Amino acid sequence: MPQILKTKTKGNFEFVRTWVNGNQHIGLLKKGGYMHVGGIPIKLKKEITDCIPTGPDRDKALAWLDGKVNPVEPPARKILLSSDGAFTFDDGSPVTSPADIVNNTAPGPLQDELLRLFSLKQREEEKEAAKEATRVKNTSKKLTTKLRAELDGVESEGGEQE
Repeated sequence: MPQILKTKTKGNFEFVRTWVNGNQHIGLLKKGGYMHVGGIPIKLKKEITDCIPTGPDRDKALAWLDGKVNPVEPPARKILLSSDGAFTFDDGSPVTSPADIVNNTAPGPLQDELLRLFSLKQREEEKEAAKEATRVKNTSKKLTTKLRAELDGVESEGGEQE
């Protein structure tokens, strides 16, 4: 069962497995790829070899990193950033998680900046959604109060006529 970790600056990450060694904590993302649990991308083999014990898990992580650092072919999906800050793939489908960025970009400053911008965009969208929810809630309260007042007025008028 995946574990969702929420970070303030990097967004939410879904990990299916994690390894800890001292102060290093690396995880396998639900959508594939590896990352430090705090949201920092893995850039060096040493980070993997220091944290993941020898065996098939380490071999898979090293193969993944080698394919990211020295790609045989470019990623199948390119990430686009629109003028309004929305992240999409070149086929028009949305980038839905930081794992999409980690799995489709090479480690380095560009990946770091894309993760930062993606997280910033997510936080802005969450704030806007919260504002809209508050607006709808307040409007609903006002309409309910107004409707009750109108119904009370109709009931009192009906009582006087009898």
